[in-house]
Amino acid sequence: MGCITAVVALCGYFAVPSSQSHYESLQPRPSLRDILWATDVPAGALGIAALVFFNLAWNQAVVVGWATPYIPVFLVLGILFAIAFFYIEINISPSPLIPFSILTGDVAFVLACVAAAWGGFGAYVYYFWTTMLMVTETPPLLASAWFSPPIAVGLATAVLTGYLVARVHPAMLMVMAEACVLAACLLLATFPPGQTYWAQLFPSLIFAPLGLDMSFPAAILVMSNAMGKEHQGMAMSLVNTIVNYSISLSLGIAGTIEQQVTKSRPEGPATVLLGYHSAEYFSCGIVGFGLLLSLVFVWRARRESSLKMSKNASDIDRIEP
Repeated sequence: MGCITAVVALCGYFAVPSSQSHYESLQPRPSLRDILWATDVPAGALGIAALVFFNLAWNQAVVVGWATPYIPVFLVLGILFAIAFFYIEINISPSPLIPFSILTGDVAFVLACVAAAWGGFGAYVYYFWTTMLMVTETPPLLASAWFSPPIAVGLATAVLTGYLVARVHPAMLMVMAEACVLAACLLLATFPPGQTYWAQLFPSLIFAPLGLDMSFPAAILVMSNAMGKEHQGMAMSLVNTIVNYSISLSLGIAGTIEQQVTKSRPEGPATVLLGYHSAEYFSCGIVGFGLLLSLVFVWRARRESSLKMSKNASDIDRIEP
């Protein structure tokens, strides 16, 4: 993905026409310092460093353990870089990457709901495979065949979401999405060894893509409505960043939970299953939190709509003799 992005950026340099007018082209060229601040490179570098170090600490700790000296160092560096990023964005940068003035309550609710749903999915999809291969000892080819339902469900959900978007409020669509992802995580977390695939695993593969494919369009709609045209691109990239980062970070946290639960227990299939279930219950917890947030979001949307209708009615009463 990174290589493809680099190639597209290089092609864009030659393909995208300049936005400068003839008058602007006659003006002195800006200095390198001006270009760096206009594109907010200092804050961008700090933000990327914060995300990388914080994520690396959680995911690498699963491999080498939290007692390894560089893991806490990476975690602290990630936090410090994040603080520096927000300080520059709020107080120094003339063209911030994230204009905090446009981050309304609706935007915060949506980003939190998206992070919860996709974070839960990150742990779900990993532990689905480990459950198949390590607990049920399913052959890899058969496990791949069992994982095929999301293909059909994803295509069907794309059509269904297009139908629902015009008829259902995005906040309610987010509730439906969170509920579906939570159902998928619960079915996997309570899966007992020896049970047939069709009882819980198959339904979970129906609910997961159904919820995820509804959450993304709902988030895009709310973000688009909450931001002006000049910030539409930033809104889309922000949602994409939240989706990918939450998948990766939640997997590192789930792996840490699995290790902490099983480290003092005797080795064996029961201990392995306990660790998997503990990590899966973590995914249930964050998706459940997202469901609660989405319900609050629906309540806020309905309350604002009711207040707006009451205000319009009172304005009409004043106009009429």
